[in-house]
Amino acid sequence: MKSIEPRPLSGIEQGWVQSILAASDGWETADISQTRVVAEGPNSEGVLLVLQAPAPENPGAKAVRNSIAQLWIQTDEQFTVNVQLAEWEGRLQELYVLVVDGKHPRRIIRTIPADGIEVSRDVVGFGS
Repeated sequence: MKSIEPRPLSGIEQGWVQSILAASDGWETADISQTRVVAEGPNSEGVLLVLQAPAPENPGAKAVRNSIAQLWIQTDEQFTVNVQLAEWEGRLQELYVLVVDGKHPRRIIRTIPADGIEVSRDVVGFGS
């Protein structure tokens, strides 16, 4: 994991976060316009992005550290992508991405897939 110059969420990252927030009670109207990635890198099983914003994206959230939801994506290349979003006190904290190659399930992938067409997308929200 390395700190980076703060950058906006990429298009794919923003889409993932918006899908997760839309399915999560109490997070549907969270404002991610100022959310930045401030650290990123591979970890033991996938990729972790550390998020930061100047103000809470959801100021009405309970004051707990919490996983907001999980997003499950299947691609035409037989990848399964699991995206988890965590918050603390109404601030988005981490976006964790785990990629499993259906052709080689024991292979550890520590990058976010850039290509591939989604064939399905399911999100499981955990509430507010």
